[in-house]
Amino acid sequence: MTIKDINFADYKRTLYKGVIGYKSDMNTPEVKGKWMYPMEDILADDIGEGFALHVKPPKKSYSSAVYKLYYDVGTITNLWLDTGAYIGEYAELEKIKMFIIAEKEKGTGTFEGYKEYIREKLKQDKLWIPKSELIPLAAAGERELLRECAEQRARVIKRREKEEAERKAECARKEEERRCEKEKVFEKKKAEIIDKIKNNGRIDNEYVYGENIIVNMVEAAGINIPLRTKGWMLDTQKFIYFRCEPNGMISVCYDKRICKCSQKVFEILEEMRKYYTKIR
Repeated sequence: MTIKDINFADYKRTLYKGVIGYKSDMNTPEVKGKWMYPMEDILADDIGEGFALHVKPPKKSYSSAVYKLYYDVGTITNLWLDTGAYIGEYAELEKIKMFIIAEKEKGTGTFEGYKEYIREKLKQDKLWIPKSELIPLAAAGERELLRECAEQRARVIKRREKEEAERKAECARKEEERRCEKEKVFEKKKAEIIDKIKNNGRIDNEYVYGENIIVNMVEAAGINIPLRTKGWMLDTQKFIYFRCEPNGMISVCYDKRICKCSQKVFEILEEMRKYYTKIR
């Protein structure tokens, strides 16, 4: 039998007031009441005592209900925590029962077992102890254990901040390397284009590092490009090229089957030719 086969209308829900969870920001812990089904009723076995199932109905007709299994931490304040176990709609009751048995053998459901669980986390210094797991310790007045948890949280935060700083430094270093490499390629390409301008060569309207080299050079020269003309140069870059003729004129070669020629581009390219001929 699976969870999906259960008719929950046949079972009585119980309000558990000490369920530990998080607010909508998923960061601030809170203790609130939840209507849940005692697992001893669902399993028809006392082995389920100390465990309860929360059922969140589906929001859409095509979605499934969400099931969460909670356990009694074992403090005098009767606090409940999420086991973290994934329970899908096809989870078999027998397997859930075996899970509960295994958890009880580890001490889950008793406060001593919970403290042992926290101590195991403390031994693994890199593990993060969420604030929600500190609430039972605070309720039971376990100050020493709380102090150790706070120290570990501080160490983990410090380590994560260091790792984040190293990651950002590495990203900045790679970005600087890319920028320098890009500048070298651009300068080399620009030098080739300027040489072609002087020697009446063919200038392909191509992209370098994702940027149109002709548009880049025109803008670097301080020449204004109307948006429509700029769009024409960018969109047709695969189909056109420019040539500086011996008589000083600039011709534009393009595939008339694919695009029409911009008239404004001649003025822009002439300004570009004058600018780069003058400064070099």
